[in-house]
Amino acid sequence: MKQIFLHIQSIINTLNANVAPDEKIRFFDFDLGQLDQETPPVSYPCVLLSFGNTTWQQLGRYSNLGDTTINLRIAFKIYERTHSKNDPTFQAQALEHLDILALLKKYIAFTQGDDFSELLLSSEDSETRSDLRVYNLSFSTSITEDYQDAIPDPFTPWQDLQPPFPNPNGPDFCVHPS
Repeated sequence: MKQIFLHIQSIINTLNANVAPDEKIRFFDFDLGQLDQETPPVSYPCVLLSFGNTTWQQLGRYSNLGDTTINLRIAFKIYERTHSKNDPTFQAQALEHLDILALLKKYIAFTQGDDFSELLLSSEDSETRSDLRVYNLSFSTSITEDYQDAIPDPFTPWQDLQPPFPNPNGPDFCVHPS
């Protein structure tokens, strides 16, 4: 999961390096409910990430494969209106956020990392709000987790002692060097 977060953060940094200053994503983090606060503690436009339910299957003794969903909430603060009575110049400015959204989808879709497969756009919708334009993008992927390095060498908590012993009376358990 960490690798996916860092991957999307890297994509946003790449996008920001290739767009005009007013089109840059200004805030990226996990979705902790920031947009649900009275005064959201974010800069706009922002991208908030959350993970959906992951279904795991065991591949081997120390390896798992998980199918998961990555949810992105993209929020824009729009000062112009898009209605048909609006001046066409202002309407064009009000719709510019859709260009940023399309560019973000283009940069993210079909990318992959070492531990996860291609990010495939699986759904898109918007939230009805009067203060912000909020879009939800969901990407599906498969994650591979390998625990081989995390498992210590096999440890035997009890092992039967087998003769021959150096001491003819049996093993010496409490021998202190003299």
